[in-house]
Amino acid sequence: MEDPRAQFQAGKDRQVLVLFEWQGPTGRHHCEGAWKDPSGRVVFTSTAEVDARTPRFGVYWGLSLPDTVAAGTWVVEATVDGKTAGVHAFQIVAVAPDPSAPPARRALAVAEIYERGLAATLAVEALDAAGTSMGQASGLFVSPDLVLTTFGVINDARKIRIRTGDGRRLETEEVVSWNRRADWAFLHVAGAGGQTVARAPGRRRPLLLPRCARRRLPGHRRNGRGGPLRTGRPPGF
Repeated sequence: MEDPRAQFQAGKDRQVLVLFEWQGPTGRHHCEGAWKDPSGRVVFTSTAEVDARTPRFGVYWGLSLPDTVAAGTWVVEATVDGKTAGVHAFQIVAVAPDPSAPPARRALAVAEIYERGLAATLAVEALDAAGTSMGQASGLFVSPDLVLTTFGVINDARKIRIRTGDGRRLETEEVVSWNRRADWAFLHVAGAGGQTVARAPGRRRPLLLPRCARRRLPGHRRNGRGGPLRTGRPPGF
């Protein structure tokens, strides 16, 4: 085992691994480990089914440590086939935060991730001249009035209808930039005020809008020659 010790630091150490070994009869054994916090409350129970081929057998159990783990003496109580089979204690100590360190980011719950994804995801529907649906795709706001979607869904459309996660319906005919081969397109939706996707921290390039005039959708064929839209210049990320 790497770094064997009995003391761990809250907010720094991320996991505790405990090894239990026993001497007993060969065969199948049901093993459990109850992890108790400093108040004596069982916060997690580890289990293992061991097929012992020799009289000596054992198990590894682990406990993940969140940033807010309680400091004090923790205990793991082991049982084998329902009988007490050992106790292991370890310490978790609180460490004063480093004032120069950036604030820790809170991990999002699954429900929060779903809600944010739902709010940022758009339903993009292509319409023909009669207002009939020609197909749908997903999209997202990369700025409050700029939507990223696939080129395939806007190709030959006369108008684009966008449904937001909060139920709003928006329409646009303006294409800012596109790439047929890479299958992406940026649409301008005036006054949309959309919720943009949060970008990960760290080194990143700002979003650069392409230096090209907005054009009508390919279905309008207003590119000066009456043909399909040419490949545009991509924004940088």
